[in-house]
Amino acid sequence: MMTTASYGPAALAIMGIGAGMDIVGTVFGARSKRSQLKFEASIAEQNAQISEMAARSATEQGIREQQAIRLRAAKLKSSQRVAMAANGIALNEGNALDIQTETDLFAETDANMAAYNAAAAAWGYKTQAQQQRTTARANRVTADGISPTTSGVTSLISGATSVASNWYQLNELGAFEPKKKE
Repeated sequence: MMTTASYGPAALAIMGIGAGMDIVGTVFGARSKRSQLKFEASIAEQNAQISEMAARSATEQGIREQQAIRLRAAKLKSSQRVAMAANGIALNEGNALDIQTETDLFAETDANMAAYNAAAAAWGYKTQAQQQRTTARANRVTADGISPTTSGVTSLISGATSVASNWYQLNELGAFEPKKKE
């Protein structure tokens, strides 16, 4: 017949093994989490660099777009002047001057819109880069705050407390008293 005294030491041994496995799992879990956060920080930093490149590209694209708009406007204005001159219209007065002025105005309006769009896109990419750098810093700080040793010691204390509590309860039940010979 199994008595409390016969299973007490075995139960404590099993609890001790479980606590030891919990310690090992906690230490390796903390190491893994720290490595994961450092890796995520590295990826966020790379993404920030990509966003910065995209911001520069958006700015450069805006400059090229402005140049293309002004070139098309200059070609249009030149065609207008040639057509008006071929028809004997004075270029520097009246409707002819109004048409050329409107062409210049529309060209500048379009060029300004291209500059605005490029600036807005670049600002978006720069904001994204800043957010990614903030994420990288937060991940590094969090990773630096993870201590596998401290996690293991905390787990050890918790496990030891549990084993001690169970030992006390089993001892109160007489689990560790020597068997009486009959």
